[in-house]
Amino acid sequence: MPFIEKPGDDEDTHDANREAYSHGDRFHLVFDLGKRHDQQHKNCEGRAPRGMLGRYCGIPIRIRPGNRDAPAILAIAGKVRFMAKGWSLEEELCQLARAPDLAVAFAKLGFAVDGQKLPRIRTVMDWHRSGAETYSYIFAILPTSNIERRYRLKACVSFGSNTTVEGILQLWILRRSVLAAEGVTVPKLIASGSGVILEEEIPLHVSKALQSVSSETVLAQLLNIAAAIARLRFLPVDGLADVRSRGNDAVYVDFGSDLGAPNRVSSSPDIIFRQLIEQIERWRYTLTTAHVDALLESYLARVSLSV
Repeated sequence: MPFIEKPGDDEDTHDANREAYSHGDRFHLVFDLGKRHDQQHKNCEGRAPRGMLGRYCGIPIRIRPGNRDAPAILAIAGKVRFMAKGWSLEEELCQLARAPDLAVAFAKLGFAVDGQKLPRIRTVMDWHRSGAETYSYIFAILPTSNIERRYRLKACVSFGSNTTVEGILQLWILRRSVLAAEGVTVPKLIASGSGVILEEEIPLHVSKALQSVSSETVLAQLLNIAAAIARLRFLPVDGLADVRSRGNDAVYVDFGSDLGAPNRVSSSPDIIFRQLIEQIERWRYTLTTAHVDALLESYLARVSLSV
Protein backbone atom coordinates (compact mmCIF):
# COMPACT_ATOMS: atom_id res chain seq x y z
CA MET A 1 0.00 0.00 0.00
CA PRO A 2 1.42 3.44 -0.80
CA PHE A 3 2.80 5.66 1.86
CA ILE A 4 0.86 8.88 2.36
CA GLU A 5 2.64 11.20 4.73
CA LYS A 6 0.55 12.32 7.65
CA PRO A 7 1.41 14.96 10.23
CA GLY A 8 4.06 13.57 12.53
CA ASP A 9 5.44 10.99 10.06
CA ASP A 10 9.22 10.89 9.86
CA GLU A 11 10.00 11.07 6.17
CA ASP A 12 13.54 9.79 6.73
CA THR A 13 12.07 6.37 7.51
CA HIS A 14 10.49 6.07 4.07
CA ASP A 15 11.95 5.58 0.63
CA ALA A 16 11.39 8.64 -1.51
CA ASN A 17 10.65 6.53 -4.55
CA ARG A 18 7.56 5.97 -6.66
CA GLU A 19 5.10 3.55 -5.15
CA ALA A 20 2.05 2.15 -6.87
CA TYR A 21 -1.16 0.76 -5.53
CA SER A 22 -3.89 -0.96 -7.51
CA HIS A 23 -7.30 -0.64 -5.91
CA GLY A 24 -10.19 -2.32 -7.68
CA ASP A 25 -10.34 -3.11 -11.37
CA ARG A 26 -9.77 0.38 -12.71
CA PHE A 27 -7.89 2.43 -10.15
CA HIS A 28 -4.14 2.82 -10.23
CA LEU A 29 -2.81 5.44 -7.84
CA VAL A 30 0.84 6.43 -8.11
CA PHE A 31 2.59 8.46 -5.44
CA ASP A 32 5.73 10.32 -6.51
CA LEU A 33 7.32 11.46 -3.29
CA GLY A 34 10.65 12.40 -4.87
CA LYS A 35 13.37 14.19 -2.98
CA ARG A 36 12.13 17.14 -1.05
CA HIS A 37 13.12 19.27 1.93
CA ASP A 38 9.71 20.28 3.20
CA GLN A 39 5.99 19.77 2.74
CA GLN A 40 5.87 22.18 -0.19
CA HIS A 41 8.07 19.97 -2.38
CA LYS A 42 5.99 16.86 -2.07
CA ASN A 43 3.87 15.84 -5.04
CA CYS A 44 1.22 13.17 -4.81
CA GLU A 45 -0.20 12.28 -8.17
CA GLY A 46 -2.75 9.65 -9.09
CA ARG A 47 -3.81 8.25 -12.42
CA ALA A 48 -7.40 7.22 -12.64
CA PRO A 49 -10.58 9.02 -13.48
CA ARG A 50 -11.43 12.02 -15.51
CA GLY A 51 -9.56 15.11 -14.37
CA MET A 52 -10.47 15.34 -10.71
CA LEU A 53 -8.57 17.34 -8.17
CA GLY A 54 -8.38 16.76 -4.44
CA ARG A 55 -6.27 17.57 -1.41
CA TYR A 56 -5.07 15.44 1.50
CA CYS A 57 -3.50 17.15 4.52
CA GLY A 58 -2.34 19.99 2.30
CA ILE A 59 -0.92 17.61 -0.33
CA PRO A 60 -2.18 18.20 -3.87
CA ILE A 61 -3.68 15.09 -5.44
CA ARG A 62 -4.24 15.35 -9.16
CA ILE A 63 -6.07 12.48 -10.83
CA ARG A 64 -5.63 12.72 -14.56
CA PRO A 65 -7.82 11.18 -17.27
CA GLY A 66 -6.77 7.61 -17.90
CA ASN A 67 -8.23 4.63 -16.15
CA ARG A 68 -11.91 5.29 -15.47
CA ASP A 69 -13.26 5.42 -11.95
CA ALA A 70 -15.64 7.43 -9.84
CA PRO A 71 -14.95 10.21 -7.32
CA ALA A 72 -14.50 7.48 -4.70
CA ILE A 73 -10.74 7.48 -5.22
CA LEU A 74 -10.36 10.97 -3.88
CA ALA A 75 -11.45 10.33 -0.31
CA ILE A 76 -8.34 9.24 1.57
CA ALA A 77 -8.85 9.14 5.36
CA GLY A 78 -11.66 11.66 5.07
CA LYS A 79 -9.39 14.62 4.26
CA VAL A 80 -10.40 15.29 0.68
CA ARG A 81 -11.94 18.14 -1.25
CA PHE A 82 -12.52 17.46 -4.88
CA MET A 83 -13.83 18.97 -8.08
CA ALA A 84 -15.17 16.67 -10.75
CA LYS A 85 -13.94 18.82 -13.62
CA GLY A 86 -13.92 16.22 -16.35
CA TRP A 87 -16.55 13.88 -14.95
CA SER A 88 -20.00 13.62 -16.52
CA LEU A 89 -23.19 12.05 -15.20
CA GLU A 90 -24.09 10.79 -18.66
CA GLU A 91 -20.85 8.83 -18.96
CA GLU A 92 -21.25 7.45 -15.43
CA LEU A 93 -24.74 6.16 -16.24
CA CYS A 94 -23.49 4.53 -19.43
CA GLN A 95 -20.71 2.83 -17.44
CA LEU A 96 -23.10 1.57 -14.77
CA ALA A 97 -25.57 0.28 -17.38
CA ARG A 98 -22.75 -1.12 -19.54
CA ALA A 99 -24.39 0.70 -22.42
CA PRO A 100 -22.86 2.26 -25.56
CA ASP A 101 -24.96 5.43 -25.34
CA LEU A 102 -27.36 7.28 -23.08
CA ALA A 103 -30.53 6.07 -24.80
CA VAL A 104 -29.61 2.45 -24.16
CA ALA A 105 -28.44 3.28 -20.64
CA PHE A 106 -31.73 4.98 -19.80
CA ALA A 107 -33.69 2.00 -21.08
CA LYS A 108 -31.57 -0.48 -19.11
CA LEU A 109 -31.74 1.58 -15.92
CA GLY A 110 -35.51 2.03 -16.20
CA PHE A 111 -35.34 5.79 -16.72
CA ALA A 112 -37.03 5.67 -20.14
CA VAL A 113 -38.61 3.27 -22.62
CA ASP A 114 -36.32 2.36 -25.49
CA GLY A 115 -37.21 4.40 -28.55
CA GLN A 116 -38.96 7.20 -26.70
CA LYS A 117 -37.63 10.72 -26.27
CA LEU A 118 -35.04 10.88 -23.51
CA PRO A 119 -36.17 12.65 -20.34
CA ARG A 120 -34.24 15.64 -19.06
CA ILE A 121 -31.65 15.30 -16.30
CA ARG A 122 -31.21 17.89 -13.56
CA THR A 123 -28.46 18.04 -10.96
CA VAL A 124 -29.98 18.41 -7.50
CA MET A 125 -26.74 18.36 -5.52
CA ASP A 126 -23.22 18.03 -6.89
CA TRP A 127 -20.65 15.64 -5.41
CA HIS A 128 -20.46 16.14 -1.66
CA ARG A 129 -19.33 14.28 1.42
CA SER A 130 -22.36 12.27 2.52
CA GLY A 131 -20.85 10.06 5.21
CA ALA A 132 -17.62 8.77 6.66
CA GLU A 133 -17.29 6.33 3.75
CA THR A 134 -19.20 7.95 0.91
CA TYR A 135 -19.50 10.83 -1.48
CA SER A 136 -22.87 11.38 -3.14
CA TYR A 137 -24.29 13.06 -6.22
CA ILE A 138 -28.05 13.60 -6.39
CA PHE A 139 -29.85 14.10 -9.68
CA ALA A 140 -33.39 14.13 -11.01
CA ILE A 141 -34.98 12.59 -14.07
CA LEU A 142 -37.80 14.62 -15.57
CA PRO A 143 -39.91 12.49 -17.93
CA THR A 144 -42.63 13.89 -20.16
CA SER A 145 -45.14 13.47 -17.32
CA ASN A 146 -43.16 16.15 -15.43
CA ILE A 147 -43.16 13.99 -12.30
CA GLU A 148 -39.60 14.34 -11.09
CA ARG A 149 -37.82 11.22 -9.86
CA ARG A 150 -34.63 11.62 -7.84
CA TYR A 151 -31.66 9.30 -7.64
CA ARG A 152 -28.40 9.15 -5.74
CA LEU A 153 -24.98 8.10 -6.96
CA LYS A 154 -23.06 6.94 -3.91
CA ALA A 155 -19.30 6.50 -4.28
CA CYS A 156 -17.60 4.21 -1.79
CA VAL A 157 -14.45 5.84 -0.39
CA SER A 158 -13.73 3.27 2.30
CA PHE A 159 -10.35 1.55 2.28
CA GLY A 160 -9.64 -1.94 3.58
CA SER A 161 -6.31 -3.69 3.98
CA ASN A 162 -7.57 -7.02 2.65
CA THR A 163 -10.08 -5.99 0.00
CA THR A 164 -10.78 -3.55 -2.80
CA VAL A 165 -13.30 -0.72 -3.00
CA GLU A 166 -15.47 -3.01 -5.12
CA GLY A 167 -15.18 -5.75 -2.49
CA ILE A 168 -16.32 -3.32 0.21
CA LEU A 169 -19.21 -2.20 -1.97
CA GLN A 170 -20.35 -5.79 -2.45
CA LEU A 171 -20.35 -6.25 1.34
CA TRP A 172 -22.64 -3.24 1.63
CA ILE A 173 -24.97 -4.66 -1.00
CA LEU A 174 -25.01 -8.01 0.79
CA ARG A 175 -25.95 -6.37 4.11
CA ARG A 176 -28.67 -4.42 2.32
CA SER A 177 -30.08 -7.66 0.90
CA VAL A 178 -29.94 -9.43 4.26
CA LEU A 179 -31.85 -6.62 5.98
CA ALA A 180 -34.39 -6.41 3.16
CA ALA A 181 -35.00 -10.14 3.52
CA GLU A 182 -35.87 -9.47 7.17
CA GLY A 183 -38.53 -6.97 6.17
CA VAL A 184 -36.49 -3.76 6.46
CA THR A 185 -37.31 -1.08 3.90
CA VAL A 186 -34.19 -0.05 1.93
CA PRO A 187 -33.70 2.24 -1.09
CA LYS A 188 -34.33 0.66 -4.47
CA LEU A 189 -30.98 -0.37 -5.93
CA ILE A 190 -30.77 0.56 -9.62
CA ALA A 191 -27.19 -0.44 -10.48
CA SER A 192 -23.72 -0.79 -9.00
CA GLY A 193 -20.16 -1.26 -10.13
CA SER A 194 -16.58 -0.09 -9.70
CA GLY A 195 -17.14 1.43 -6.31
CA VAL A 196 -20.38 3.25 -7.13
CA ILE A 197 -24.02 2.58 -6.25
CA LEU A 198 -26.96 4.09 -8.10
CA GLU A 199 -30.08 4.04 -5.98
CA GLU A 200 -33.39 5.72 -5.34
CA GLU A 201 -33.04 8.99 -3.44
CA ILE A 202 -34.89 8.98 -0.13
CA PRO A 203 -35.76 12.66 0.39
CA LEU A 204 -36.37 13.12 4.11
CA HIS A 205 -34.64 12.36 7.35
CA VAL A 206 -36.88 10.07 9.37
CA SER A 207 -37.07 12.64 12.18
CA LYS A 208 -39.19 14.81 9.87
CA ALA A 209 -41.60 11.95 9.22
CA LEU A 210 -41.91 11.37 12.98
CA GLN A 211 -43.39 14.86 13.25
CA SER A 212 -46.01 14.16 10.57
CA VAL A 213 -49.46 12.58 10.61
CA SER A 214 -47.72 9.30 9.71
CA SER A 215 -45.69 9.23 12.93
CA GLU A 216 -47.21 6.03 14.32
CA THR A 217 -46.57 4.17 11.05
CA VAL A 218 -43.02 5.50 10.93
CA LEU A 219 -42.42 4.52 14.56
CA ALA A 220 -43.65 0.99 13.86
CA GLN A 221 -41.21 0.71 10.95
CA LEU A 222 -38.34 1.99 13.10
CA LEU A 223 -39.22 -0.72 15.58
CA ASN A 224 -39.15 -3.25 12.75
CA ILE A 225 -35.69 -2.06 11.69
CA ALA A 226 -34.38 -2.40 15.25
CA ALA A 227 -35.86 -5.88 15.60
CA ALA A 228 -34.29 -7.04 12.34
CA ILE A 229 -30.91 -5.62 13.36
CA ALA A 230 -31.20 -7.47 16.69
CA ARG A 231 -32.23 -10.76 15.02
CA LEU A 232 -29.24 -10.57 12.69
CA ARG A 233 -26.98 -9.53 15.60
CA PHE A 234 -25.68 -6.35 14.00
CA LEU A 235 -24.23 -3.80 16.41
CA PRO A 236 -24.47 -0.33 14.82
CA VAL A 237 -21.91 2.21 15.97
CA ASP A 238 -24.33 5.13 16.00
CA GLY A 239 -27.54 3.37 16.80
CA LEU A 240 -30.23 4.05 14.25
CA ALA A 241 -29.16 7.52 13.18
CA ASP A 242 -28.91 6.59 9.49
CA VAL A 243 -32.58 6.27 8.68
CA ARG A 244 -34.48 8.30 6.09
CA SER A 245 -38.08 8.46 4.91
CA ARG A 246 -40.32 8.98 1.89
CA GLY A 247 -42.69 10.75 4.26
CA ASN A 248 -44.69 7.82 5.61
CA ASP A 249 -42.08 5.13 6.21
CA ALA A 250 -38.62 4.45 7.66
CA VAL A 251 -35.86 3.51 5.21
CA TYR A 252 -32.46 2.19 6.33
CA VAL A 253 -29.78 3.66 4.05
CA ASP A 254 -26.29 3.09 5.51
CA PHE A 255 -24.80 -0.38 5.21
CA GLY A 256 -21.14 0.49 5.82
CA SER A 257 -18.89 0.16 8.84
CA ASP A 258 -21.31 2.04 11.12
CA LEU A 259 -23.65 -0.93 10.71
CA GLY A 260 -20.78 -3.40 10.57
CA ALA A 261 -21.00 -7.14 10.09
CA PRO A 262 -23.81 -9.37 11.39
CA ASN A 263 -23.47 -12.08 14.02
CA ARG A 264 -21.64 -9.85 16.53
CA VAL A 265 -21.17 -11.65 19.83
CA SER A 266 -21.56 -8.41 21.80
CA SER A 267 -24.88 -7.54 20.16
CA SER A 268 -28.07 -8.10 22.14
CA PRO A 269 -31.75 -7.16 21.81
CA ASP A 270 -31.46 -4.98 24.94
CA ILE A 271 -28.61 -2.94 23.44
CA ILE A 272 -30.41 -2.39 20.14
CA PHE A 273 -33.67 -1.36 21.83
CA ARG A 274 -31.84 1.09 24.06
CA GLN A 275 -30.13 2.56 20.98
CA LEU A 276 -33.53 2.95 19.31
CA ILE A 277 -35.14 4.74 22.25
CA GLU A 278 -32.13 7.03 22.75
CA GLN A 279 -32.13 7.91 19.07
CA ILE A 280 -35.86 8.66 19.02
CA GLU A 281 -35.40 10.94 22.02
CA ARG A 282 -32.54 12.74 20.25
CA TRP A 283 -35.01 13.37 17.43
CA ARG A 284 -37.23 15.07 20.06
CA TYR A 285 -40.10 12.70 19.64
CA THR A 286 -41.94 12.47 22.94
CA LEU A 287 -42.25 9.00 24.44
CA THR A 288 -44.04 8.34 27.70
CA THR A 289 -43.02 5.50 30.00
CA ALA A 290 -46.15 3.60 29.00
CA HIS A 291 -45.31 4.13 25.33
CA VAL A 292 -41.79 2.79 25.82
CA ASP A 293 -43.15 -0.26 27.64
CA ALA A 294 -45.58 -0.97 24.81
CA LEU A 295 -42.81 -0.54 22.22
CA LEU A 296 -40.56 -2.94 24.16
CA GLU A 297 -43.26 -5.60 24.28
CA SER A 298 -43.85 -5.32 20.52
CA TYR A 299 -40.11 -5.22 19.85
CA LEU A 300 -39.35 -8.39 21.81
CA ALA A 301 -42.17 -10.21 20.02
CA ARG A 302 -40.66 -9.18 16.66
CA VAL A 303 -37.13 -10.15 17.68
CA SER A 304 -38.30 -13.66 18.48
CA LEU A 305 -39.88 -14.05 15.03
CA SER A 306 -38.27 -14.69 11.67
CA VAL A 307 -39.66 -13.18 8.48
